[in-house]
This record gives sequence, C-alpha cells and structure tokens, in this order.
Amino acid sequence: MPYVIDAHALVWHLTNDAKLSADARAVMTRIDNGKDKGLVPTVVLAEILYASERGRIALTLDDVLKELRKRKHYRIEPFSRAVLIVAQKINIPELHDRLIVATAIHRKAGVITRDEDIMNSGIVKTVW
Repeated sequence: MPYVIDAHALVWHLTNDAKLSADARAVMTRIDNGKDKGLVPTVVLAEILYASERGRIALTLDDVLKELRKRKHYRIEPFSRAVLIVAQKINIPELHDRLIVATAIHRKAGVITRDEDIMNSGIVKTVW
C-alpha cells in the first residue's frame, strides 16, 4: 500500500527519533523494505526546508533529499493541478495538511502523520 508521509514522520524516521510512534515506525520499516511505498509531497519538503532554516530540526533539505535518493521505495510527489482540485473540497483548516490529504486521496494512499486534524477528519486512513 502507498503511504503519504508527513514532515514529522519523515524527519523522525530519518533521524531514528524516539518520538516516532511504534505503528508509524513499523510502516516506515515496511517502506524501507519494499513492502509498501512512501510518497513524499513537495509541500512536506517545503515544511522541512522552513523548519531547518528556523533551526527547529537538525536535518537540512539537502540531507533529506540525499536520503530519499538512496531509498528506492520513496517517491517525491509533485504539487499538481489534480491535487489542488482535490484540496479545495477538503475541510481541514491548515493548507499544508489539506495538500497532504489531497495527495493521499489522489494517489489512493494512507497518511503517516501525528496531525490531529488529519487523523480526526476520517477522510483518509492514517497511521500514528
């Protein structure tokens, strides 16, 4: 199954941070092993860039891109017109979260996230 990966989940997986939940870690390990696919929306990469520039995370965007190039079961999902059209119909307040959910709907994927708005929306299957 494909999974869209939110920024916290991706950063915490790449840094082996204990904040990543056991369920999220299990799915990320399945992706690493090729049993599932990981989809990383460009909006997630933009969030990582912003957090890195503000000193909120130790990884840089270049670090994350380098790691993703090494991991063949991860794919960067571009921000597309199709995703934008889906996003306009989603009732989640934060725009980045709407785009993440829209990407999941567009790709028929679940979402690995700790975001309560996404989890509580019931719009897509979530793992945390």
